[in-house]
Parts: sequence; C-alpha cells; structure tokens
Amino acid sequence: MKVLHYINCSFYALAVIPYITIYCVMYGMYAQFLLGVYQVILALVLFTFFKKFNNEIKKHLRNYGILTLGILSLIFLISKTYQSGNDPILVVFVFIIPMLIASYFVYITYLIQKK
Repeated sequence: MKVLHYINCSFYALAVIPYITIYCVMYGMYAQFLLGVYQVILALVLFTFFKKFNNEIKKHLRNYGILTLGILSLIFLISKTYQSGNDPILVVFVFIIPMLIASYFVYITYLIQKK
C-alpha cells in the first residue's frame, strides 16, 4: 500500500506544481484531470478491499465517495448553468474544490499505508 500512496503523492505534486508556477496553469489543469482519474480508479480498488480496513479508514473512504459524487454532480450542474467560463464560482467548483478533495484522498492513502 505504500507504493500506492507514493504514486498518489507523485500525481498530486505533478498537479500542484504547475499551479504554483503561474505560467503553466494549463498543464496543471491537464495534470489535475489525470490525478482525478487516477484517484477515482484507486478509490474503486480500495472499496473492493473495504472490509480489510478499520472503521476510521472506512469512514474516510465513505466521505470521499460522497464528496466526489456530490462535487461531480455540482460541477455538471454549474457548468450547464454558467456557460461563460469566467465566473469565479465555476473556477472554485472546477479547480479549487476538486484539489481539496484530492488532498483529502492523499491523506486517506497516508492513513492506509501507515496502518
């Protein structure tokens, strides 16, 4: 499980670093998409081993699943409502909140590899 955590951290760093360097924001968007795909696939794999984890990790995985489904639904609804793309609310729901959820998943993989 340590390898999965280190791969997750690597994907996370590859998504965060372009955002820090302001000139490479577009690469950060691409990396964030890849990070999201990787984390959702990894979460599905972890849900198959759900019974092996303790109650704390199960609670975190459930919260992650609910947050991910909720935010994906909100992103879909907001993107249909705001078509211009320059709206600050769209930026918050498409870039900032998903990165916060990705940070939460890095924490979950840290807890899993620590146990």
